[in-house]
Amino acid sequence: MIALALKAKPASVRKELTRLQKSTQPKIVKEHYGFYRASTDLGIMRRLLLGKPILFHGIRLDGYCRIEKVKLLIEAHSECKKRWRKHEWYDLSFEGRNVSVMLVDSGYTQVVLNASTNPLDYLGWARFRSFLEGLLPGYIGDFYLKDVDIHCDMREFQLQELKGMRLKVFDNAWFHLYQKTEDILRLEISMVPKNLKFFEACLVVQELTAIPTRETYQPIPEVKEDYSYG
Repeated sequence: MIALALKAKPASVRKELTRLQKSTQPKIVKEHYGFYRASTDLGIMRRLLLGKPILFHGIRLDGYCRIEKVKLLIEAHSECKKRWRKHEWYDLSFEGRNVSVMLVDSGYTQVVLNASTNPLDYLGWARFRSFLEGLLPGYIGDFYLKDVDIHCDMREFQLQELKGMRLKVFDNAWFHLYQKTEDILRLEISMVPKNLKFFEACLVVQELTAIPTRETYQPIPEVKEDYSYG
């Protein structure tokens, strides 16, 4: 496909791809035979996206799950189990972070990720979603995002940066801004979204991580008037 697009010889394209892959700082990565992708550079992604790295350090999901097989799956992955009255708590681990799962006999389920000491970036969010889909197959997409905590470090801050925040879409939201180091400000935000399903939140994160293509900025084609006489 690359050779056809460049109108070049396939052998020349393969040779060039091999050279790029084996360079000191490769810009491409070979997934498997015949398939390549651009190498992921978190620094470049963050500058292209928001300019400021936003990290997730707390996520809470609420929903219902009444399948006994799912309960057995959670027990198989749990490191600790406790029961009090009609509540069962399970402690799991996701990439060194604590994940607490509470199950109630009625089917109510709560999942809490504590990543305060090791926050998630955008790519980590995608891996966490895959982890949950394996833990609660067929159910996690309908869970509601009840609490999300994020923080951001910056060297300067203007109030205009919060103008796009619409508080009416949250049941509760608070902000904490303080001096972390001599030249770094830390902004912490805790939000309780209104009726936001987990799959919808994943779509939002996916949009944030999608790097715009040239086609995104293509101007609207001009409509040429027809002066011909039929």
